[in-house]
Amino acid sequence: MTNIPEEMISDDVKEMFIEILYMFLAYRNKSDHGGRVYNYNSEKYSLKYHKIFHDRMEISKTSFAKGNGRIGLDVLLYALSWFSTHGQPFIDLGSNIYGCIEEHLTKFPMDSEFINMNTGKFYNDFLPNKSTL
Repeated sequence: MTNIPEEMISDDVKEMFIEILYMFLAYRNKSDHGGRVYNYNSEKYSLKYHKIFHDRMEISKTSFAKGNGRIGLDVLLYALSWFSTHGQPFIDLGSNIYGCIEEHLTKFPMDSEFINMNTGKFYNDFLPNKSTL
């Protein structure tokens, strides 16, 4: 599902994969029941530090210790980016979320600071870089 070479699959990668699946389930349940996901935060479903994952996000162990890279739209999208067997779902989801945020901000520009604070790396770094999309 991830195209990770078999020789690179360690116990840490397996644990990361399980944590990612639980995080997907948490976001799915939150959104299915009408919950607000742009600033969803859950200690239960947040990721532990996994060097292979967080290096890809450019989050150091120090930054992780400060609370970055545990859960959020940015973590969700980076987690989705590991799955390459059925297109690129992170691009579809990211583009749709970004479009919704932009549409909201055209109607309510005063919400910009609030959205930036609550979506973190997702809105500030990940999506405005159109080369990723």
